[in-house]
Amino acid sequence: MFTLRPYQEPIAKKVINYITNNPKKHPLIAMPTGSGKTVVLADIILKLLEKNNDYKILVLSHVKEILEQDAEAIEHHVDPNVGIYSAGLDQKEIKQITVASIQSAYNMASLFRDFD
Repeated sequence: MFTLRPYQEPIAKKVINYITNNPKKHPLIAMPTGSGKTVVLADIILKLLEKNNDYKILVLSHVKEILEQDAEAIEHHVDPNVGIYSAGLDQKEIKQITVASIQSAYNMASLFRDFD
């Protein structure tokens, strides 16, 4: 288990509140390098799944190193069963929580219609 830093907690709470109150909208978070984006992401996913275990979550990035980092953090803190969908990583597995490259998801958008 992990604990968010004091400056990370309000970010995660605001995103969870936003998603809960606006289920068809998708928030965007901007955080500087080294501020713990991956940990905040894992915490948000964990708390959303605690609220609704049926959520299907898609995490997008344009950099394969970030895809790997996000998948590893989510697997470690939330669920050991994360799908990775990325031509650049030669992996195309879709699961309840999927980390995908923007281009690969864009090219096969129909596969991701059911994600929340």
